[in-house]
Amino acid sequence: MKKLISFILIIFLSINYFILNVYGDEKYIRVGLSKYKNTSIINLDNKTIMVGKDNNNSFFSEATLNTNDKFIIKPLNLYTIKYNNKFYNYDEALNFSKNYKNSYIYKDDNYYVMIGEFNSNNEANSYMLKENINGEVTQINNSIGIYESNKLTLGYKDSVAIKSNENISISNKQYRNFIIVTCINNTLNVINTLNIEEYLYGVVPSEMPPSWNKEALKAQSVASRNYAYSNLGIHKDENYDVCDTVHCQVYNGVTNETKSTTEAINETKGIFAYYNNELINAVYFSSSGGYTDDAENVWGNSVPYLKAIKDDNEEGAKQWTRTFTFDELSSMSSVGTVNEVILESSPITGRVITLTLIGTNGEKVLKKEEIRTFFSKYSGGSLDSRNFKMVKDNNTNVVSNSISSNDNNKTNNIYAISSKGNNTIDNNTFVMDKSNNKLLIQSIYAINKNKDISNLSVKEINANSNNTNYISKITRQDSNSVTFVGKGWGHGVGMSQYGANSLAKKGYKYDEILKYYYTGIEIR
Repeated sequence: MKKLISFILIIFLSINYFILNVYGDEKYIRVGLSKYKNTSIINLDNKTIMVGKDNNNSFFSEATLNTNDKFIIKPLNLYTIKYNNKFYNYDEALNFSKNYKNSYIYKDDNYYVMIGEFNSNNEANSYMLKENINGEVTQINNSIGIYESNKLTLGYKDSVAIKSNENISISNKQYRNFIIVTCINNTLNVINTLNIEEYLYGVVPSEMPPSWNKEALKAQSVASRNYAYSNLGIHKDENYDVCDTVHCQVYNGVTNETKSTTEAINETKGIFAYYNNELINAVYFSSSGGYTDDAENVWGNSVPYLKAIKDDNEEGAKQWTRTFTFDELSSMSSVGTVNEVILESSPITGRVITLTLIGTNGEKVLKKEEIRTFFSKYSGGSLDSRNFKMVKDNNTNVVSNSISSNDNNKTNNIYAISSKGNNTIDNNTFVMDKSNNKLLIQSIYAINKNKDISNLSVKEINANSNNTNYISKITRQDSNSVTFVGKGWGHGVGMSQYGANSLAKKGYKYDEILKYYYTGIEIR
C-alpha cells in the first residue's frame, strides 16, 4: 500500500471520527468504487433490486424492480414529457403510467410519470401534440436512469440507493449491503455503504496474501481497522469516506473474501492499536528492504509511533531496478539538459534523502516521498521505494561510498582535490582528519592513494556526527544513463507486510508484530 498522506489532516480526522464511530452505535463506512468513477454505464446482474435513498447509512426502500435480463444504469440527459399529475409514492405513479406507452417514473421531491426520451425540445413538443398528451416538455440532466434491458423504468434526480436480497453484483463483482449511485456533470459514480467489519472482509485479502501466516493476517486486520477509523472522511469532498485503491486501502468487495482472512478479522474484532490512549493511524506498506523509515522523512510530520526501525526479517522482499537516460531525465525536468545526478542517502536506513538533477538551466532537488512519486507520470510509474543506490549504465557496482569522519582505516588513503583537479584549500567545506579536527576545503572529491577519482562529491561532514550521509554522483560525461538499484516496495513507514509475515513464522503473535513496527503502542 502506497499513500500520500497529510498527517495534520488525518490526526484531526482521527480524533473526531473515532469519537463518532467507535463509541457511537453505527460503524459504517462509505467506499468510493474507483472502477465506476465518472462512468457512463453500470451493469447490475441482480434480477431483483430495491431502490430508494440513503438515510444516515441506512437504506430506505421506495420501490422494488424485477427483470428477466439485467438492469442497466445510465446518466439521464434528455428532453421528456411530464404529466401534470404528481404522486406521493412509487406504486401510485406506476398504476397511472400503465395506461401510457413509452412511460417511466421519475423521482425528485415527488414522483412523476414521464413519456419518452427525446433529443430536443421540438422533438418532444411534436410528440406531445401528436399523442394529445396533457403535460409539459421538460429537460432532465444530472439524473440516474434505471433500465430493464433497454427500457427506461425509473429515473432519480442526483442520486439513488440500490440494494438486493443478495449481494449487489456489478459486472459480476459483488458488494455487501447497498450502493449509492450519484450523477454529477452527467457522469455516474458508485459508493458502497457497509459496516466497517464487513468492509475489512474485502480489504485484508486485497492487501495481504490470504495464504500467509494467521498471526500476520491478524496484525493486518488490526492495522487495517485502525487505518479505516483514522481516515474516515478523507474523501469527504467526493461524498464518501475512503476510496478502494492504494491511496487508502485496496478493497475488492465480496468477490475477494477468503475464509482465512475473515477468521483473522473476526478473531480481532473490537481490537485497536493506541498511542497515549489515542487511536493510531496504522499506515503500512509491502516491504522495507531492511529498514523502515520515519514518517517525518516521508511526509514531513513527526509521529511518535512511526519511527525508523531495523527490519531484517523480510523473506522474499522485492528487489528492483530502474534505468533512465540523461535525455529522459532532461525531458522529465525543467532544468534544461541534465548533466549530473547527485544522490544523498542515509547510512543507517539506506533510504535516499535527496535526489538532485543538475541541468543547464538550474537544478531540481527531490526530497522525501517526491523522490518516488516524481517518476509516476512516466513509464514504470513511481519508484518502488526510496531504498536504492545509483550505478552507471546499468552496472551492478555502486558508484561511490561516503567518507566517515570516524573511519580511521580509510583516512590514511584519502586525498583531497578540488572539483577542477586542483589541490587548493579554502574555507568553504569541512572535512575531518583522524584526530577529528575540522579542515576547510572547497568542493572536494574522494580519491584513493593512486589518485583514482571515485566521483564522490562531499557536501558536508559534521564533526559531531557519528554517521555521514552517503553522497554519490554520476555525470553525462561518465555514463549514458543512470540506474537505480533498489529493494523494498512502498513508502516504508509503519508495518512491513513481508516483515510481519516473517515475524509470524518465527512465532511472534499479532500484537507483538504490531508493537515491533509501531513504537510505544498498546493493543486492546
